[in-house]
Amino acid sequence: MINQAPTIKPSEQEVVVERRIRNRSTITFLLFVVTFFVLLTRLAVVQLVQGGRLQEKQENQGRLNVKLWPWRGTIYDTNGKELAISVSADSIYVRPSEADKSDEAYFKLAEALNEDLLKIKKKFTSDKPFLWIKRKVEKRKAEVAKTIPGVGIIEESKRFYPAGMLGSHLIGFSGMDNYGLEGIELAFDSYLRGVPGYLKSKTDARGREVASLRYTDKAPDEGRGLMLTIDEVIQRIVERELDRAYSTEPTDDSYRIGVKGVTAIVMKPSTGEVLALANRPTFDPGNFGLSSFDEKRNRAITDIFEPGSCFKIIAAAAALEEKLFRPEDKIFCENGSFRLPGHTIHDVHANGSLSFRNVIVKSSNIGISKIAAQLGEERFYRYIRRFGFGEKTGCDLPGETAGLLRHPRRWSKLSISMLSFGQEIGVNSMQLISAFSAIANGGALMQPMVVKSLVDGDGNILESFKPRQRRRVISKESARALTEILIGVVEEGTGRKAGIPGYKVAGKTGTAQKIDNGTYSHTKFVSSFVGYVPAHEPELAILVVVDEPSGNPSECYGGRVAGPVFRKIAVQVLKYLAIPPEGSETRFVANRSPQLNRRGAVFGVGHSGGGSRSYAKMIEVEGNTYYETEAEFVNNSYLVIKEGSDVRKVKIHMPDVRGMTMREIVRTLSPYRLKIEFVGSGIAVKQAPRPGKQIRPGTECTITFRNQH
Repeated sequence: MINQAPTIKPSEQEVVVERRIRNRSTITFLLFVVTFFVLLTRLAVVQLVQGGRLQEKQENQGRLNVKLWPWRGTIYDTNGKELAISVSADSIYVRPSEADKSDEAYFKLAEALNEDLLKIKKKFTSDKPFLWIKRKVEKRKAEVAKTIPGVGIIEESKRFYPAGMLGSHLIGFSGMDNYGLEGIELAFDSYLRGVPGYLKSKTDARGREVASLRYTDKAPDEGRGLMLTIDEVIQRIVERELDRAYSTEPTDDSYRIGVKGVTAIVMKPSTGEVLALANRPTFDPGNFGLSSFDEKRNRAITDIFEPGSCFKIIAAAAALEEKLFRPEDKIFCENGSFRLPGHTIHDVHANGSLSFRNVIVKSSNIGISKIAAQLGEERFYRYIRRFGFGEKTGCDLPGETAGLLRHPRRWSKLSISMLSFGQEIGVNSMQLISAFSAIANGGALMQPMVVKSLVDGDGNILESFKPRQRRRVISKESARALTEILIGVVEEGTGRKAGIPGYKVAGKTGTAQKIDNGTYSHTKFVSSFVGYVPAHEPELAILVVVDEPSGNPSECYGGRVAGPVFRKIAVQVLKYLAIPPEGSETRFVANRSPQLNRRGAVFGVGHSGGGSRSYAKMIEVEGNTYYETEAEFVNNSYLVIKEGSDVRKVKIHMPDVRGMTMREIVRTLSPYRLKIEFVGSGIAVKQAPRPGKQIRPGTECTITFRNQH
């Protein structure tokens, strides 16, 4: 019998220990498996999901990106004169990781750039790879940046306005990043701004730029230019006269008024082209941040006012068009006081019966209210809207208001009377001159134009904007009748101070009480005059609006305050454009200086027979031949050639136009009937044919221009 070894059973303690070891191993294994799968999942997410983004982030950490703003397009006046240009300017930046962080460096920059020392120190100690210190500074101030490690210069463009404050409300201004903020700069920003570019470079692990790896990924595309309808010479005339009217300085000049604000617009009635627009107060577009909102506001399109008696022409136009009245029809004007339910209408001067014509000439509130009553509410309202009130004119300028005009269902029983003489309605200056221009234009309402073409960097036209007729508001016959009435206003009525010797002026005065604390003020007025000249062949429509003229209320009438400003502007512009007086037996008219007019060329001025009579040689074209005749100056101002003057066949040689502007060249060459091509912009530097070469009508000429800035 074989003895078996006894079975040794583990103790209970050993079993517990073994179980614990086994459990720990299992847990460790499971933790390992879970950790493995977590890491595997995370790796998959990083590689497959976030890989592209993380790789881009890593690359960006070693990349330096700077936006390069393009040069804005140039803004020209109608003759190619630069009104807004872009010039080179230095912008200073710092790379904090490699900058000299000494107090000396901070002080040098702060002193040179007139910047706060603590602000500069804060930028130098930033953890960002790139920061602007100051942008678009003068080159002499930027020189200090070249002496400080970590500080650099990038060339950018800066807006510059060569004419200073001239036309500031119309041109507007642009900001630091070349975005247009007001005026034409804002309205046509998408054309002027161009497309930005990007300057890119590489940096090392500490964020320092590796200069050898700098490159431009995309160069900026220069913006397109604009040619305006504005004539710089006419704009200067208008602004000079507004300065005189606006000034409150002591003076012996009785024409100087002293006012809260004043606006003037000059428009070509046949096309709607705005030749000049100005407001006072004004501002410097190159330093617009120093001006208040009141100074920067374009009152010509943003401010609404009650037009007063200027508005009487709307009811008159509607009545003539509807054939309710003839100019000679009589209207009883109640001897100056007309009682209505709840209100009494007064005239400045008591009148009995007045003709329809004289109701406008003498500016009778009572007479025009009776005319409006014959029209009726719906018909009167329709003509008000037809003339463009209660809606925007569609001019090229931003911020225009539509004015205030209620629908007849919201009128009171007095509204039709009040509206007839320009109360209970709000208009802006552009609406008012557009309405009068429609009468001057034979009843056709034009859309106001400020921009006439887009041009490239060399001044070549890319796109032209044509005049656009909005609608016909009255017939030509009614417009002619109204013109005769408006001539009477200036020659016999309230607009006498707007008259111009030798010219027929058609116009209307307006004096409106301002609302003050909910009632009509007896001391605050808006005084205006709007008219056109020459009345029968209108070349100019001019509006002058004076806000709160100072002085005795009895002296604040539109004819006394705004009329003289109209006259002074009109006289100078008529002479500048060489527009002849009406009714003269003339074939040619020109300025006293040897320049061109619309039909001939002045070839020198002298004296004949030893006397004081001034004369000039004039050139006329017929077919392929030039003819010369002699003319005489009248009143030392206008050149007159009477019918029947002797003419002689002559040879003409090409003038020297180098050094002239486009306008000067047009005035010099236009009578010769040449085929002219302009290349570039600025001042003429080259011409073909050469000066002195004989030319004939139809000769092809090429004039090359170059900017002189």
